[in-house]
Amino acid sequence: MGRIYHLWTSEVHYIAHLAQCSFTNKRTLTQEDEALRECYRLAGSNWPAVSSLMWSRFKYVRNEAQCRERWTVALDPNINRGPWTREEHERILQLYEEIGPKWAVIAEALETRLVFAYFLQLINTLLPVAL
Repeated sequence: MGRIYHLWTSEVHYIAHLAQCSFTNKRTLTQEDEALRECYRLAGSNWPAVSSLMWSRFKYVRNEAQCRERWTVALDPNINRGPWTREEHERILQLYEEIGPKWAVIAEALETRLVFAYFLQLINTLLPVAL
């Protein structure tokens, strides 16, 4: 239990860090998000180019990792952030039983949520019910 709790708490702190991604001022957050959307539209997932465009077009200083993390965690429209479905729960449990805690493989198999979302869903919701 101690190891799982440690993994869970460290993952929660990491998620909180990623969600902020140095985009902290709420007033400029929306402006920066719109700028990031525009830069992503122009450069795609070429994060060095996105970072350069953020500076050259909008005068926001963001490195490639910050741009990628903000896009992935908060802005990517392909990521499902809605409620979990019963089918997703069943598929997560099935994959977890088959391959174990290989979260990247589970995320790739389901392709609709972030890797750590599957981990948190399993730890918080599914494992207590399964036990």
